[in-house]
Amino acid sequence: TVEEVRVSPEHFKELFELIDEGKISNKIAKDIFPFVVEGRKSPLEIVKEKGLEQIDDDRVIEDALRKAMTDNPSAVEQFRDGKEGVLGYFVGAVMKATRGKANPSKVNEIARRMLKD
Repeated sequence: TVEEVRVSPEHFKELFELIDEGKISNKIAKDIFPFVVEGRKSPLEIVKEKGLEQIDDDRVIEDALRKAMTDNPSAVEQFRDGKEGVLGYFVGAVMKATRGKANPSKVNEIARRMLKD
């Protein structure tokens, strides 16, 4: 029950701020929540300790996308021929390459731009 969960209001607030600021994804928030409940460390401390900060660096995302595009040129052509669903393949490839740490909305935005070129 809610009464049994011993998470300080400050830790709840910090967890949601990390999500809002794009420092962690919802998935990462779910992954660290059990550690937050333990109450020994703040969400930010847990994220840093486990190396879970979200990747927001355009160059890292672009490099992973370039590799995915090189590895699967037919998917690039399918996208350029109007098959928008193929975008999910590229987003998934980047997420896999970054072990789920890339910012998914940023990956989507950059993938659309790069695939159109």
